[in-house]
Amino acid sequence: MANGLLPGEREVYRTGLHAVLPVGSALIAAALIIGRSLCRFAFLAYRASECVVTNRRVLLKAGVLIRKTTEILLTKVEIIDVERDPLGRILGFGTVVVGGTGSTRQRFPFVRDPDRFGEKVRQAVEAAQRPEPARA
Repeated sequence: MANGLLPGEREVYRTGLHAVLPVGSALIAAALIIGRSLCRFAFLAYRASECVVTNRRVLLKAGVLIRKTTEILLTKVEIIDVERDPLGRILGFGTVVVGGTGSTRQRFPFVRDPDRFGEKVRQAVEAAQRPEPARA
């Protein structure tokens, strides 16, 4: 700035921009890159997850790097609870809790349309409890 001084003018104090500017910019850039990566990973996890009701079991498969499978036999199901917080009610997701014999309680979180999933589990449990027709 010495070039821009008027004749007889002298510099008394000099400072620069706070390091928060480049650090903040770097953090924002890192957050965007990490955020983008996390979004991709979350999408992969979403695509790799499934909640399934079969004629014998209720299954939850989730995870990309570490795959977790939770299952409970329909013949062991005693309780089906659907939990929805306000955001879940607005966006259409919730947690389905399937209680089995004893103290077994399996949680199926972030289920799309949890009321319908819970109803399908109830129907499958009822069907599994009906005796099969005799074969000739």
